[in-house]
Amino acid sequence: MSDVDDSYLSGYLGGYEGIPYELADRIHAWFVSYINQYVGVDLGSDTSEVDDGLLNSYFSDYSNVQAYVAAMMASDWYAEYEAWLADWDGNVDDEDSGIEDDSDTFPSIIGDDLPVSTALAEQIYAWVGDYLQANAGVNVFDGVDNTEAVELSNYFSNGANIQTFADALMATDWFVKWEAVYNKAAAEGSVDSDAFIFGDYLDDDDVEILDDDGNLWDSQIKRADGEVVAAEEAQLYRAYAGAMGRTPDEAGYLWWLGEIEAGRHDLNSMAGGFIHSSEFKGLADTNGNDIIDNAEFVTHMYEGVFERAPDQAGFDYWVGELDSGQRSQSQVFIDMTQSDEYVQKTYLTVADMLFI
Repeated sequence: MSDVDDSYLSGYLGGYEGIPYELADRIHAWFVSYINQYVGVDLGSDTSEVDDGLLNSYFSDYSNVQAYVAAMMASDWYAEYEAWLADWDGNVDDEDSGIEDDSDTFPSIIGDDLPVSTALAEQIYAWVGDYLQANAGVNVFDGVDNTEAVELSNYFSNGANIQTFADALMATDWFVKWEAVYNKAAAEGSVDSDAFIFGDYLDDDDVEILDDDGNLWDSQIKRADGEVVAAEEAQLYRAYAGAMGRTPDEAGYLWWLGEIEAGRHDLNSMAGGFIHSSEFKGLADTNGNDIIDNAEFVTHMYEGVFERAPDQAGFDYWVGELDSGQRSQSQVFIDMTQSDEYVQKTYLTVADMLFI
């Protein structure tokens, strides 16, 4: 076999230990030729940092990955490779696999040592786990043994499976957020070439509250990808999080946002709509009489916004404001969900802008 750097081959094909010599040699020759033709890198010699950058950049572009997979599947060796793979006995001993639980499985799919915002990381983690269980028959959430490690390797050695996985990934509601940051990281050369499916994620350090008047309730939020969340978008998102205690459903969120942007509703009437919804009543009406009294309202808002029971002084103040008519429940709803404390607490979550 030719003395070439095969690290990229094992990364993009999925490994080829045990393949017959003649087939492995053909795969090598095809891969080296493809990279030379389309990337301009000669793998027949040691790769330089410039070469690595070209490879990183090429395989960071999903259209190039698609073209690569299509060319691989159309090659004169691929059918023979698939047939060999189907008959492979999968002999992998403990020392070779290195996979004992999902902490080792997910970095191989998502990428290692990545700065990940918590909400986005959890959503990606859950999505990948569910996908692998449904499509590869492997439950990575309860650990991965040697047999399952082989099943995963076999699954991602199939070009059609890679393409299906990538297509499903691109259809998720979080892909656009990830893609912008991934492209930035790839341009900077900070994405490993082997992690061509996943790369870098939103970095919390790059998220910023844009405040020009000292009042955080109407501030914008700059995301890590440079896009800006408008004040109205952030206010509405905080309302869902604080009052309903959940991630917004996209259809409901967009309806309210459209109403506010069109001038048919404002922050106050939106708050009233939330308070009178059956969902809010189900959360706040603890005695089940279908009426949210002021004590129930204040207690629920404290638990949703501040994630604790109200202190006595705070409880007495807010209930007193409501009982005296100094404030309405809608006004207190706004005061709490748009408070400086809650803006500071939730701006990273708002920047992620995830939906259920």
